[in-house]
Amino acid sequence: DTSYTLSELTYGDVANAGNQTVVELMASPTQMFITTEPGTGEQLLAYGFDDSSLPDFSRLQGELSLDGENPRGNCFGDSGNYLYIAGHASPYLERKALTNPYDITNVSASTTKNTIGFGWAGQGIELKSDGSLVFIVESANVRIMSLSTNYDITSMSSSVTTVSLAVTDDDGHTIAGLTGIRFKPDGTKVFVSYRVSNIPKVAEFSLSTAWDLSTKSFVSSLNIGDKLGYYSSGVYAYIAGLDWNSDGSRLYVASIHVELTIGEVQVAEYVA
Repeated sequence: DTSYTLSELTYGDVANAGNQTVVELMASPTQMFITTEPGTGEQLLAYGFDDSSLPDFSRLQGELSLDGENPRGNCFGDSGNYLYIAGHASPYLERKALTNPYDITNVSASTTKNTIGFGWAGQGIELKSDGSLVFIVESANVRIMSLSTNYDITSMSSSVTTVSLAVTDDDGHTIAGLTGIRFKPDGTKVFVSYRVSNIPKVAEFSLSTAWDLSTKSFVSSLNIGDKLGYYSSGVYAYIAGLDWNSDGSRLYVASIHVELTIGEVQVAEYVA
């Protein structure tokens, strides 16, 4: 099985994705989403996605205002019935119930959890498939919180488990500066985007016990290099986040800032 395996990937293509700063990339079977963070008027933007190629980012299909929330990470839960947003401003962690799965244009209710009392705010977020755990990345760490009621962030435990991912990658760099997190659907692998020594990368860890990061083993890292272009002269683009297509045969990564010469954010595709 070569799915969800960084070492099987080769660079495929790249697309322009607009001129606003981006903090997250997320995919569903029919749409790809990017989250903007221009300082005010932040939005989650949806584009048509065929699950096997880069979207046309000039054709917007839906949007959701996140104005003033300073968002940093997004994920879906419960087969797309819930959208989760981790940010650096109040309410810090939010769940939006969606009337139709993965449809961000129809929100029926919202709940929040102020996680700033834990002493940190998230850069990326993911949920265990059954909704019993929340994983949030910051710095070189993954913060893990349990939910006594699945998918309900108001039932979050005040006890936080912290797992460091600060191990040596394939280039001899210590993993740090995490910006995104995604799991293989069965929980046996976890992937994080990060930037170290001015190089954007993705790392893969295997988990001998599904969803249990204490059982992690580093597998490999993917050096994105110049595939997302340059932030400034001689400086590679910062990486905003990552996600896989539904069968793990394609990986997508997005830059944070607009590319130096093109003037647009870049989204790159890697293909197994």
